[in-house]
Amino acid sequence: MPRFDTPNPVPLYRKHQKQGIMAQITINIQTLDWTMGETVGLHLMLKKDSKARIAWGDGKVQVVTGKQKPASEKLAWVEAGHSYPEKGMYYTITICSEEEDAIIGFDGCGMFEVKTFDVILTECPNLRILGYSGYGEEKLDVSKNPLLEFIDFHEIRNEKLDFSANPLLEELHIDGAKDLVSLNLSKNDKLRRLDIFMCHNLQHLALSNQSQLNEVDFALTHLRPKDLEYLEKTLKRNSPYKVRGGSFGDDKIIEVCNGKIVGKYEGRMDETDR
Repeated sequence: MPRFDTPNPVPLYRKHQKQGIMAQITINIQTLDWTMGETVGLHLMLKKDSKARIAWGDGKVQVVTGKQKPASEKLAWVEAGHSYPEKGMYYTITICSEEEDAIIGFDGCGMFEVKTFDVILTECPNLRILGYSGYGEEKLDVSKNPLLEFIDFHEIRNEKLDFSANPLLEELHIDGAKDLVSLNLSKNDKLRRLDIFMCHNLQHLALSNQSQLNEVDFALTHLRPKDLEYLEKTLKRNSPYKVRGGSFGDDKIIEVCNGKIVGKYEGRMDETDR
């Protein structure tokens, strides 16, 4: 079993300090013996002027501060990264804030160069935006993150995903999840956009009766006929809609309004700017 030890332990914030309840994300990784196999990168979205402390697990610490986009009230992503001294070693990354609601977004887009074992989000209940692109054995659990509105997963290892605990979810992207067989969205009334491109083994898809879904990319999936039928009924109910996959084919995005095709174009559906 791998050990996630810190060679030079760095004190972490305790859960109940005088400053308040903290938020924390924990990631267990192994550096790999290939080019760039000792590097990691991530992005955080924090409340303006709030601080997060990233302990990389090898005694090094980085502190980042929340900021806004230039000439905008929207919050900006803050980039962080690290290069480890050795390959083939195990490390635990902890991202902490003394403010419970400081960490609004987490994007582990630069974690694919290392092997990931765990991404623990249970102590970050105010997370609203989540992205992860991993290489490893991670199985993501968002059952303790009820405020999530946007999720973008790439090549995760879950066989089943259940978003019943995420009633505010509006946009969901799950690309290339080769192990995924079942997806439960039965409690996600607010869901507008769904991308399950290249989830080759996905068969079971449960949608809410009140789903607002009107943009779907399910190209290169193999949904059961009854699930496919219900998906198409949902889209027709929420017309106009955009779709790629199924009887429309996997190569073009089709726009439909009042039962008529009004547009065709190649490419992928763009994600909402977050």
